[in-house]
Amino acid sequence: FSASSASKSPSMSAAENSLTSQAGVTLGSDTIAVTDVTGTATFGSLGYGLYLVQETNGPATITDPAKPFLVTVPFPTGPANATNPNEWLYTVHVYPKNAVVGLDKVVNSGDAGFFTAGDYVSWTVTVDLPVLPSGENLTTVVLTDTIDTADLAFVTTGIPAGISPRSISVFDSAGDPTASTFVETTHFVYNIAGGVQTVTFTAAGRALLEAEAQGGTIEFVVPTQIVTLPAGGLVTNDVNSVVNSSSLDADATQGFGQLRVLKYSETDVADTPTDVPLAGARFELYHDLDNDGVLDVGEPQVVVDGADEWVSGTNGELDIEALKPGNYLLVEIEAPVGYQTLGTAAPIDVTIVVGETDAASVNYSAVENLQLPPFALPFTGSNGVVTFGIIGTALTALGIWLAVITRRRRARA
Repeated sequence: FSASSASKSPSMSAAENSLTSQAGVTLGSDTIAVTDVTGTATFGSLGYGLYLVQETNGPATITDPAKPFLVTVPFPTGPANATNPNEWLYTVHVYPKNAVVGLDKVVNSGDAGFFTAGDYVSWTVTVDLPVLPSGENLTTVVLTDTIDTADLAFVTTGIPAGISPRSISVFDSAGDPTASTFVETTHFVYNIAGGVQTVTFTAAGRALLEAEAQGGTIEFVVPTQIVTLPAGGLVTNDVNSVVNSSSLDADATQGFGQLRVLKYSETDVADTPTDVPLAGARFELYHDLDNDGVLDVGEPQVVVDGADEWVSGTNGELDIEALKPGNYLLVEIEAPVGYQTLGTAAPIDVTIVVGETDAASVNYSAVENLQLPPFALPFTGSNGVVTFGIIGTALTALGIWLAVITRRRRARA
C-alpha cells in the first residue's frame, strides 16, 4: 500500500482513484507499507492531514485490488459511533478487502482403474473462487492445462472404465454442488490445441458463478494417456488459472515404470550352464491388490495401450512400457513348444518403481522355463504320461515275442 498526503482548495469532493484527475488536487510524496504475515500494514509517523491510500501490489491470488480510499489523521468518529462518539482517533485502523482465489492440481490416484489401465492418468484441477466486493463482477475465468506432447496426450473419448473422464464440476461455498448445472457451450467452452487445453467460461457461465459459487470451487478433470515414458519416469502436468486480474500456476507429477521380462531356459553347453532365450511365451499381468504374491479371484487384469497379453520375442524379451509404481503378478499362460507352462498357480511377483528398466535390479524379471519330461505330450497330464509309458513297454515286449516266434518257426521249417 502507498499513502500520499492530498490537498485541494477550496473543497475536497473527489473519491477513490478519480481523486488525482480533479483540478487543484496536489499529492505529496508517498509512503510505502507492506503487509506482514497477519495481513497488517502499518504507516508510522504520518503528520496530520488527508491521505489517499492505494493498493499498489499484492499476491497473485488477488483477483481485484482494493479500491483507493481517503482517510484523515486524526479521524473523527462522528456522533453515530456507539463506542466513542464525536472523538478524534489518532491511531486509525482501516480494513480494505481483497477478493482472492487459489489453485491446486492432483493426480486421481483413487480411480478404480488407476493400476489396471496402466498408461492412463487423470488429473483434477481445483480453483477457489473469490467472494467479490459489492459491485464487482467476474470478467474472466479461464483454466489452461499444459502437457508435454512427447510424454502425454489428452484423451476425450475411449477412456477406459475406472478412469475419471473429462468434466467440469462447480461447488458453492459450503462445498455442495451448485443448484444449476453448468453446460458445455452454454456456460463454458473446451479447446485443445496441441499440448494446451483450455476451459473458458462464457458470460452466461460467469454470471452463474457469481450467483451460485462465490467462495466456492471449480473442479476440472483432465484425463491423459502416456505416449512415451520420459527419462526418469516422471510426467508433469501444468495448469494456469486466470480469474479477473489474478493469474496462478500449479503443477503435479505422476511416476511410471517400464517392465522388461526375459524368458529363458538353462542349457549345458560344453559342461557350462548357459541361458538360452525363448521366443513365443505368452504372459498376462494382474494388479496384486493385497500384495500377497498369490493370484486371488477378482484381482484385476492390467491393460496397457489396449494390450492385455504380451509375447516374448526372439531375444526372449518383452516390454510393458507404462505402469504405475506398485505390486503386480506376471502370469505365463502359454510356454514355448517343448517347455512347461508356469500357469496361474505360479505367478511371478513384480514390483514396479518409477523409472526405466535396469536389467541389474529394477523393473526387470528373468523367468526360467523347464523342458517337458520325456514322453510327456502336450495336454496329456501325468496320467497320460504313465499310460503312454505302459503302452510303449507293452508294444516293445510284443515286438520281441513276435520276433522270437518267427525265428522258431523258421528253424523248424
